[in-house]
Amino acid sequence: MRPCIEFRVIKTVLCNRLYNHKNSLRIRNKDILFRLHADMKRFNHSWIIAMILFLFPLIYIFFLHSKPVVLHVPLHDLPYVFGQWSGEDIHDPEKQFRIDGADSELNRIYRNANGREVQVYIGYFEIQKQDKELITYKLGDLYENAKEITIQIDTLNNIQANKTITTTGIQQALAIYWYNLNGQIIANNNKAKLITSIDGLLHRRTNGAFIIISGKFIRQEEVDKLSVDEVEFAKIFLPLLQKHFS
Repeated sequence: MRPCIEFRVIKTVLCNRLYNHKNSLRIRNKDILFRLHADMKRFNHSWIIAMILFLFPLIYIFFLHSKPVVLHVPLHDLPYVFGQWSGEDIHDPEKQFRIDGADSELNRIYRNANGREVQVYIGYFEIQKQDKELITYKLGDLYENAKEITIQIDTLNNIQANKTITTTGIQQALAIYWYNLNGQIIANNNKAKLITSIDGLLHRRTNGAFIIISGKFIRQEEVDKLSVDEVEFAKIFLPLLQKHFS
């Protein structure tokens, strides 16, 4: 009996020591993780502060030291007639599309031989700064449901643009729009902002243009044909624009 009792005592002592050792490891691991988390937080805060200090002078240059870039060829020099399309200026302010702060604007209606009408707006910014921006929250409704599409200009070239349906009162319109940044055609808002920022930092310029082509429709079944006509218009019109922005 005695050896059996001694064995149980030894077993109990060993189990207790093993339990205490495991407990100690858990506590030590928790302490290490806590310290690691604290060190990471301190690192993140230091990194954020360092980035702010690094970017502040760059942001200062971007907003305050960019130079205006005037168009070499005025927008109103764009042809009124090309291909099967003929255009006229829109003078009624209520029918015009506008972006606050644009330095040069074009508002025209173009019609083709079949009577299809598309409205064209171009807003050009010589320089962007606070409260004078190409991409603005005021066009949030336009951006909200936009989808990127590819427009094949010719066998070698295509561009990305955005397509969306806008609603004003009871009137609906199909719109295709994009940005032109010194000859670069950009669809994505974030990419356009990034390119503008890089241009501002490296070249001290933040100029750019917003181009939108839109056509009204009444019945949903009209949308596909309208889309084809707008894309065909864009394919002819876009090369004419390049000499203004390149």
